[in-house]
Amino acid sequence: MLALLIALCSAISTAGRPARSALRRSPSRSSVALCDAASASSGVSPAWEFDPLEAKSRGRRPKLLKTGSDYVRAEALESGANKFEKMKNEKDGTAAWTEIHELSAKLRAGECTWEELNLDDINLRLKWAGFFHRPKEAPRTFMVRLKVPNGVITAAQARVFADLVEPYGPKLGVVDITTRQNIQLRGITLEDASHVADALLECGLGSFMSGLDNVRNLVGSPIAGLDPHELVDTRPVCAQINSDITGAFRGNPEWANLPRKFNIAVSGSRDDFSHTTINDIGLQAAVHPDCPSEPGFNIVLGGYFSIKRVAESIPMGAWVSARDAPAFSLGARAAPHRATRPARAAAHPPAP
Repeated sequence: MLALLIALCSAISTAGRPARSALRRSPSRSSVALCDAASASSGVSPAWEFDPLEAKSRGRRPKLLKTGSDYVRAEALESGANKFEKMKNEKDGTAAWTEIHELSAKLRAGECTWEELNLDDINLRLKWAGFFHRPKEAPRTFMVRLKVPNGVITAAQARVFADLVEPYGPKLGVVDITTRQNIQLRGITLEDASHVADALLECGLGSFMSGLDNVRNLVGSPIAGLDPHELVDTRPVCAQINSDITGAFRGNPEWANLPRKFNIAVSGSRDDFSHTTINDIGLQAAVHPDCPSEPGFNIVLGGYFSIKRVAESIPMGAWVSARDAPAFSLGARAAPHRATRPARAAAHPPAP
């Protein structure tokens, strides 16, 4: 697992990215200047407000025609693949991004009945679109899991959530807040699924790639922008990583079919409110001595937290600037600054 993580973080991809391979190969007299040059070339806006449609129009990462299932060898499926991998191989889950609209329209038009639907689609593949069937708790209804990077929502978006669940009544129409700073809408029917997906996009959010074998919601500091000891505002970092992964909430096959779920967390101060050590990739805010003018992150990998197993992540002894962190997290060309020891987080100032 750790080898997979290291490979992911060190992979080189030049698609749509400025070439920065000469930067931060090792500490030197010009380290500060190199850090500043990388900041200027990254193209990431310093403001935390993030426009997913504008990011999509830039075409930072072209969509691929292949997903994870295309790289699975036939003999691997025959020798010991579980039922979920076999179902994924029969039809890739990314098909749900269009089928959620098609199925919704067919049910509304009476062109098919619930009984005629493919159960594998209903119970498994629609999770790629963020729609989770609840066959035991509330049959024929779905829990819709969103993508809310850093847990930031506006009052207008909260009203959209309320409007979407209100028709289902107080028992079924419920809004959840999750431990990964995410939102879930309950009681949604498949007939209304297309409307829900569109309404989420229109308010600047989405549900695609929020469950099953995808990168889960980006966790950042819960007091980003308010923490008096903040080194890095985690909101733009989480927003950029999420946009690159999900294709600005519209689906990105490149990252849509992983071997299993994948978690990323970003911490903005020495107080690790985001719990980076139990995530697959953790970015821990720190100032590097060679780049004092630009805070960044120490990198930790391989954390895991579940009912069955808990593992603390491993420090990589590497640091990356805040502006290069989104590219690094997705394996793009953003060489980390390798140090003899990890950069330390700034200490809290003494109390008056």
